Amino acid sequence: AYPSAEQSYVGSDGFSWVAFERGDFTAAEAIFRRVAAISPQYPEPYIALAHVLQRTSRAAEAARAILQIVGSWRRPLPA
Repeated sequence: AYPSAEQSYVGSDGFSWVAFERGDFTAAEAIFRRVAAISPQYPEPYIALAHVLQRTSRAAEAARAILQIVGSWRRPLPA
């Protein structure tokens, strides 16, 4: 079993990435979607979700996940 969404997304060491690396794309997708819903201001879960979607041959959905980040970006871009 995997921990809650709040506990699971801990950068590259999180359980969501463990699920991804094990090929459990269903679990990884569910975790990344929950984290994105909880913290929509952060781009990381959307980028991770795009990885899952691309890996499962859903390129159009992956592109939409990336476009969602671009459309909601509120922080200044680095110089």
